[in-house]
Amino acid sequence: MTTDLVLKLTQQVDAAPERVFDAWLDPKMISRFMLTGAGTGVAKAETDPRVGGRYDIVMTNDMGEVPHWGEYREIDRPDRLVFTWNSPHAV
Repeated sequence: MTTDLVLKLTQQVDAAPERVFDAWLDPKMISRFMLTGAGTGVAKAETDPRVGGRYDIVMTNDMGEVPHWGEYREIDRPDRLVFTWNSPHAV
């Protein structure tokens, strides 16, 4: 059985909306902010920022590599970004 989950994230950031939006699509920026704590890193970050495009992020921690991937569903810069999120821990 598959369950679709929805997460709506709201965060106040002291930066221009375009800059924050673009950070979610830029592999170099993703590698800087997708860290969950000490001892974590990003081994790979690739994006194809277009509707139907895919992203791949491989995070690292003390247990090894954890892949994350998904597809961009909506891109309305800088107001709305909708994408799927998959990882071995999301099942």
